Amino acid sequence: EFPKETPVVKKLMENAASIKYVSGAIPYFRPNDAATRYEVMEMLSFLFEVSGGEPEIEPFSDVSDTYKPLVEKYAKAGIINGYPDGTFRPANSITRAEAAKILYNFMHYAKLF
Repeated sequence: EFPKETPVVKKLMENAASIKYVSGAIPYFRPNDAATRYEVMEMLSFLFEVSGGEPEIEPFSDVSDTYKPLVEKYAKAGIINGYPDGTFRPANSITRAEAAKILYNFMHYAKLF
């Protein structure tokens, strides 16, 4: 279990709040929970502005209006992609392989290497 009241946790909370990843109460800070595919994109969106690229994409069949703007922006920019069945599965826990690929694509997009 991740300790809730230590200097390290307080610093993490301050940093997370400074990039607007958390706001207010600790329930939003869940270091022991798996991140979803959408949450990873949302975290990245707080760090760097992404503008959609030129390619037209087919909308993912399982993305609600809540998730659609960010998911489509990241897909058009080539940072994320969906599954062969036309879904994105935003609420699924992200795998290490998916996270690594998204981070690689994000760094390439941001010209960090």
